[in-house]
Amino acid sequence: MRRFLAAAFALLFVSFAGAEEPKPAFEPLLTKPTKLQWQDLLKEKMTSDWTVSKGKWSPLDNAMQVAELKEDMHGAVARRKIEGKDLAIQFSFRLDGAKTTSLSINGPKGHVCRFMAKPTGFSVNKDDTDGKNGPDKGEVLQAVEMPIKPGQWYTVLVEMSGPDMVARIDGKDIAFGSHKAIDTPKGNLGLTCAGETVSFKNVIVWSAEPNPSWSETKAKLEKEKAKK
Repeated sequence: MRRFLAAAFALLFVSFAGAEEPKPAFEPLLTKPTKLQWQDLLKEKMTSDWTVSKGKWSPLDNAMQVAELKEDMHGAVARRKIEGKDLAIQFSFRLDGAKTTSLSINGPKGHVCRFMAKPTGFSVNKDDTDGKNGPDKGEVLQAVEMPIKPGQWYTVLVEMSGPDMVARIDGKDIAFGSHKAIDTPKGNLGLTCAGETVSFKNVIVWSAEPNPSWSETKAKLEKEKAKK
């Protein structure tokens, strides 16, 4: 019996030890992910790790579908803790009729930046960092026009390092920008929905470090951007 238990525990240990951490679906440009912070497949009910303040969140088809509720008088949002300045965040989304959806990044003192998608394209934005009554204003750093088709899944990789931010969809279309307000510690991320509905799955957060080749990559992207 003891031999059997010892063998079982050994097999279990090997199983866990051999489990590989998730890797980005496509090669990061701005960062080099260094450590997994957390992963949530969003196949079941939202766990206590999430703070759900607005909207209706329901597991559906191995994903999490969310709808804005009229009585909330606010877009649907659920938030979860993240740490560090330099991060890589990957998730998949599907527009099922929603007007917009976003990955919202907050710092200790409020909004910082976001990736936003709608049926006609996506953008990376610097948020209003001091509230409605402050002098600071939100700013679109770059917008990309492309069809975000209803019912189709898209995988997004959002990277932040120093003042820079990059977002790519399916490793192809890319938006990027820079603002000093982004160069701040991050405290939580939010998944949002305006309208009805959007679905999310497989959110992954990595701590990261700057990619040494980013300056060269950025220069090439700037040239391509200038041609458009």
